[in-house]
Amino acid sequence: AFHKKFALANNMADITAKSQAQHVVADTLGLGLALGVSHAVQSVSPQLRLALPVLSFPILAACDVLLVRNELRAIQLRTLNQDRCQLIASDWVTRGRRVPCPAEVSKVENITFFPFSPEGGWPLEVSQIDECFDDPKHLARFLGMFRREEYMLVPEDRSRASGLLSGRKLRLVFGASAGERAMLKGVLQAAYFRALEGEGNALGLEELVEKSRKLANQNA
Repeated sequence: AFHKKFALANNMADITAKSQAQHVVADTLGLGLALGVSHAVQSVSPQLRLALPVLSFPILAACDVLLVRNELRAIQLRTLNQDRCQLIASDWVTRGRRVPCPAEVSKVENITFFPFSPEGGWPLEVSQIDECFDDPKHLARFLGMFRREEYMLVPEDRSRASGLLSGRKLRLVFGASAGERAMLKGVLQAAYFRALEGEGNALGLEELVEKSRKLANQNA
């Protein structure tokens, strides 16, 4: 995908060859630098020479992670995944139906494997229905609320028991027949839910779910 982004006229082989050449140059420079450092520390104590790899590894690893992060930010992928959908939905809700361009999404896109939320709270997680409900009555209420939908958005708030906001999440459950529209509507409803909850509404979670569902249907 990275090479395809830079290939403008079916010159994928040319881009790949240049990329491999850059890797070889970087590896050669790194090897030369390592040999130079090894030669420079010959006059120091043996204990320091033994500790040098351990001391240098965290620094080099942090630099490597930073460079990879910048590389990912530079690539403007035009396909949608869960996190990119959330970023677009958040902009749509908070900035008055505005769709960000790929470059804007790439700058703030989540590059970790942890559940993500553009607003920082109520991260979204795609789940199975048995992970969301312990109480049959709770399940029945949500089935009635989403009876005309191909998905369900279920808030889970364990912050009262743990005292941490990390105990909050939104679980998104899809039906067997759910298509792209249902998936996009579910992500859009999550953005409306966070916006309503952030306004300090004195509504319960289920009331927020119902209100955000109506807003998602009106604006999907």
